[in-house]
Amino acid sequence: MHRDFLYEQDLFVRRIGSGDLDACIDLIGNLDESTKMHNALYDCAVNPACTNYGFVAKVFDQIIGAFVISKDVNLEYYISHFHIQD
Repeated sequence: MHRDFLYEQDLFVRRIGSGDLDACIDLIGNLDESTKMHNALYDCAVNPACTNYGFVAKVFDQIIGAFVISKDVNLEYYISHFHIQD
């Protein structure tokens, strides 16, 4: 897909659901750590007590990206190293 296509209005990001896992396998299958990424996405999708959030980016109902972010943030570190409150 050409990068200019990402400016379309049909691009959206939402939390991952269990129905997205098969499409994510196709997307991440060739990555070096695809098993680790799949396990993280699976945990986010099915485990409400997961310590991470999983998201998918979609265009026209096709997943074009997937990512996992952590709920655990060392806020004091970021405040001491960056101008967060400015």
